[in-house]
Amino acid sequence: VPQMLLAGAFIPLADMDPVTRFLSALIPARWTFETLGAQIDVLGIFQQQGGDSLKTYRGFFETFHVDATGHLLIMLAGLLILLAASYIALRRHDPL
Repeated sequence: VPQMLLAGAFIPLADMDPVTRFLSALIPARWTFETLGAQIDVLGIFQQQGGDSLKTYRGFFETFHVDATGHLLIMLAGLLILLAASYIALRRHDPL
């Protein structure tokens, strides 16, 4: 649940205080949540439904109005860092 909270799923990023927004930038779930929301056009779905969905639309506009390519590069960089750190840790523990 903390990952989804910091990803912006429950509280839009626009409503978070600066410290929480900084912490959310460190959580991979945020980048995944934003990218998936942008890819399936969540904002378009909110607009089509109208009514109370438009209130939700305004709150999550900043969350889903993103460049998916940039987010994918951020996730790829995180994956490469994790793989490199794992390789270094395993080589240090069990050298060939």
